[in-house]
Amino acid sequence: MIKKYFKMWVKKTKEEIEDINKTLKSKSEISPMFAIGIGSYINNVIRIDFTFDYLKVDFKNGKIRLLKESGEDGNGEYTTIIVDGSIDRKASIYSGMINTYVDLPITEKTNFFVGGGIGLVHIREKVSASSNYTIHNHEDDSTRNFSETESVSSRKNNFAY
Repeated sequence: MIKKYFKMWVKKTKEEIEDINKTLKSKSEISPMFAIGIGSYINNVIRIDFTFDYLKVDFKNGKIRLLKESGEDGNGEYTTIIVDGSIDRKASIYSGMINTYVDLPITEKTNFFVGGGIGLVHIREKVSASSNYTIHNHEDDSTRNFSETESVSSRKNNFAY
């Protein structure tokens, strides 16, 4: 039944849809990145290190309110539909790397180095969305309320270099 009412929004103009998209955009808050590493020289010119990093990204809650008044909702009823929605998104990023460097002495006090590394990045993300629908029928002065909430979690591993 909720989908029936939501389909009434499909007749939005391009400008109205762009306004809705602008409303849903939100900025993110990035916590300080934590990193720890340990390394050592293998000989006078080659060194190696291992690092572990953690970063948490907390996207600000995106909120939107849509209002539609309709002369008919398909049943010959005059209705007002209000949809309040919000989206909450969080991500945690973990990475582990092994790096190797070759020091190229330029002068006695200055070194140039070339290096590279490989590792793994693990991303955990959680997205929660909720919608509250209020449908007011002006013919019989009745109001119906519906709520929906959905959460989705995902995990992903990426090769890092």
